[in-house]
Amino acid sequence: MSVRATAKIFGISASTSANWVRRWQKEKSVAPSPVRGCRRSLLADYSDRLLKLVEDNADLTLEEIRALLEKTGVRVSLWTIWSFLNRRGIRLKRTRTRV
Repeated sequence: MSVRATAKIFGISASTSANWVRRWQKEKSVAPSPVRGCRRSLLADYSDRLLKLVEDNADLTLEEIRALLEKTGVRVSLWTIWSFLNRRGIRLKRTRTRV
């Protein structure tokens, strides 16, 4: 059976099906990789400083936070900052009073 036909049967993409076939041919297993789990946040060492910064300046944008972090030598993406704040339930939404 072709990779595409198999993908259609299982309701997955053709690339996923092809990856599983390659994995089976190479390792004789389609079990998940043992390398799994949470990665430590790049901002974990700076969490206290970052949380205080957001608390003191509630109207900061993600870009402004990134610029302030970069001044201290911490280079991260906007996604990293958003993810860090999101995990702590902090939302930086603009409102009429914050614009």
